[in-house]
Amino acid sequence: MKLNDNKCAYLFFFDGYVSVAPTIIGLAEVLSEKYDKVYILAKDTVYGRYVFKNKKISLIYCDDYNNAKKNLYKVKHYFHSVFRIFKDIGFPKRNDLVINVDDASFLVVSLFSILFRLKLVYLSLEIPVKSVSFLNKILFLFVSSIIIQDKTRLDALLDVYTTKFLFDKFIVNSFFIPNSSIAYPYLASSKPNLIEQFGINKSDKIICSQIGMINDSVYSYELANVFNRLDNAILIYHDRHIIDKNELYIKKLINVNSKNLYLSSLTYDFNELFLAYEPIDIGIALYRFVDKNFGLIGRASGKLSFYLMYRKPVIVNKLDGYSDLIEEYNCGVVISDIENYREWNSALDKIKNNYEEYSDNAYRCYLNEYDFKTKSKNFIEYISK
Repeated sequence: MKLNDNKCAYLFFFDGYVSVAPTIIGLAEVLSEKYDKVYILAKDTVYGRYVFKNKKISLIYCDDYNNAKKNLYKVKHYFHSVFRIFKDIGFPKRNDLVINVDDASFLVVSLFSILFRLKLVYLSLEIPVKSVSFLNKILFLFVSSIIIQDKTRLDALLDVYTTKFLFDKFIVNSFFIPNSSIAYPYLASSKPNLIEQFGINKSDKIICSQIGMINDSVYSYELANVFNRLDNAILIYHDRHIIDKNELYIKKLINVNSKNLYLSSLTYDFNELFLAYEPIDIGIALYRFVDKNFGLIGRASGKLSFYLMYRKPVIVNKLDGYSDLIEEYNCGVVISDIENYREWNSALDKIKNNYEEYSDNAYRCYLNEYDFKTKSKNFIEYISK
């Protein structure tokens, strides 16, 4: 076992998708300013591996320590690999920081932090949509602080973990950090950008894109259908993985709109995302209230934060704690009826005719509400005490 004398922070990220997780990447970077070493314990996903240039950050994939080739989607097998990793790098020591990401790994991480007398932080990327165990509710009392995107999502998280008997006197430090990215300088890339891949030239048509997942939870079908009735715009879908045009849902989208719907055939690494966001005119970020995790999307929408960072006016649907921010900053248009093409026509014309103002407001919204370094400052000060 190696002796580790450095002050360290450990992020237990059971879901593992670091390469498409702005909060994880940003948090590791700001933690590295206060800690000698930051370890992220992740695993392989369909999105590929991420590489940090920052030498103080070690992203370790449990797959490389999975000697028995067990299924790492099971928590117990994930932690078997974690303990093999600790045998290599040294176990955490008192005054080190432990950050547990979401509920699946919380039981083991909390017990581990209690055993080693470590400060435990709960980082919520996803709000549990099912009830959690009573044991997890008890262990939640040992959490020293919570990182979550906003007050609405905090209330929803505490509703899941709340047992009146336990929580009457429960007090915890909470820090609101949006799901956003630290701005990185553009890197040279041989890949074409989002519109170049289609040979689209900038024209009188407005280039709109909904970037990210493609499914009913983000109204992909309804959006493709309504754009089929628009003559002044182009709609591009770009996912985090290669879009399979033989997949049934994708075929359904192609059938409903063969007029102005384009499906990206590219993927971009995290540090290449400017190639997706920079060339478009308007960003679309729709969410269906399928559960509290989606319906209370608030400042948890990664695509929205990227649109704003790249100064793109946005179109969103009406959701409490989400669309009101767009109205407050006047950085886009809120759609009431997603299937009403006249409303979309009006929204596009409104943005086109006042584009510079909407663009400036989008960036102002980003700086005030989504800038990661600014929003994480209070948490970094708290753990530095």
